[in-house]
Amino acid sequence: MFNGLVRILARNSKVSRCRRDTNQRAEQSNHLLFIISFFLEFLMNKFLAIAGIVALGAITASAQKSAGTSAKASATIVRSLSVEANQDLDFGFQAQGVGEVTIAPSEAKAVKFTITGEEKMDVMISYSSPSALINQNGSKLPFRGIITANSDDQAEKAADLSSGDIRTLNGKGNHFVYLGGTIDVAKDQDRGFYTGQFDINVEYTF
Repeated sequence: MFNGLVRILARNSKVSRCRRDTNQRAEQSNHLLFIISFFLEFLMNKFLAIAGIVALGAITASAQKSAGTSAKASATIVRSLSVEANQDLDFGFQAQGVGEVTIAPSEAKAVKFTITGEEKMDVMISYSSPSALINQNGSKLPFRGIITANSDDQAEKAADLSSGDIRTLNGKGNHFVYLGGTIDVAKDQDRGFYTGQFDINVEYTF
């Protein structure tokens, strides 16, 4: 009977050890699964982080690959310039030896040039004046031009104008240049019809 009891106890002890081993293996398996799961989760997070960086880099690279902007084109059209003379500068008949004969820019015989363009715009007025009038024989008659200008169409109030001066067109788009001059007829001046050409040019300063 004692021997039977010993065998029973021994068998129970073996069963208990088996259970403990089984439990230990189960715990080890659970621990291993936990470690594997943690490791996989860690790898997944790393993968997602790397994928996000790559995607952000791709977006940044795409954004830096090209750039653009725009600009507008515009133009302002103004009235074209014109210059008109009302008459020629005519000293008429003069006798030999009369000396100097002058037509003032404010006189009715003077030439008035009317400049027309865009209102209130600046223009540069240039001109060339002959130093002498010449007849059919090539003889010269000394000439000196007298040039004035203003924007009020009042010749008597006009100021001297030098070639290359800049003036402003008035509210109607006009400016006025007046041409007078002086000839000097010598005692032995060759007879004949003398002529010379006065040229005037106007351009915008823009």
